[in-house]
Amino acid sequence: MSVCQRLLGVRTLMIQFSPEYFDSPTPLVYEGLRYPVIDTNNIPQGFCEVDVKLDDNGQKFDCMMVAGHVGYVASGTSALDTLQPAAEWFIFVKGDAPARRHPMFE
Repeated sequence: MSVCQRLLGVRTLMIQFSPEYFDSPTPLVYEGLRYPVIDTNNIPQGFCEVDVKLDDNGQKFDCMMVAGHVGYVASGTSALDTLQPAAEWFIFVKGDAPARRHPMFE
């Protein structure tokens, strides 16, 4: 279990490769090797989040930072058949208030 999982209580889903993964759609066979078809709902989250107190020259913000595999890039030569994870991080101000632009960007 990773440090992030211990601190935040994040659970990981283990994927079991069994015959039902080969039912539908047709599995990919490449150079004689058969690859399983995995439902994207069975792929575990690959990110964690942490609360951050931000002090911007005396103005305080309650924020959250998210880091990890938060997206993917789809590619392929004739079809979008390849996924590559996108490891990113971002931080945002928590709350239900409408979005405000930081004075630096106005």
